[in-house]
Amino acid sequence: MIPSFTVGTRMAKGFRIFFVHEDGALRRIPMTRFERLYLRNDKNERFPEYARPRVRYALVVLELKNKKPVAVERIDCSVITFNAEGELDQSEWLRGAALGMNMAFPEESTTSSSSVIDASSHFSRKSYENQFRWRLTREIQSAIEEAAIGGKTPSLRLV
Repeated sequence: MIPSFTVGTRMAKGFRIFFVHEDGALRRIPMTRFERLYLRNDKNERFPEYARPRVRYALVVLELKNKKPVAVERIDCSVITFNAEGELDQSEWLRGAALGMNMAFPEESTTSSSSVIDASSHFSRKSYENQFRWRLTREIQSAIEEAAIGGKTPSLRLV
């Protein structure tokens, strides 16, 4: 079952999560598990097979028609870090959240000179992009789209 919501009365949206291994293999993660791990910080939700590494993941936003995926609207690519027990690494999560807050709400400059430009939000964005995001290759994008919509065998293997 795909978690979904309806925008207005026209098009419903659904979500899928894929971990992307170094070799390009995809692992679909149930949205309920990801929510418990990432959003609720549930200590009972862990992935011991990913203890300690940084893992690339893709959040896929789908358009649904009659509760079936018909198109990929967007793919957001991020990195998640696990601790030695396979739980979400809280310090890395907080570091990423802090960078995100600095991008959205830059601190006001304490200097009175109008010739000084505060570039902290720019540097926060660069740091965030370098440390917590990754770029899709065409091959991985195609495999994710095929796996998310179904009906085709993905060009990369699902694990």
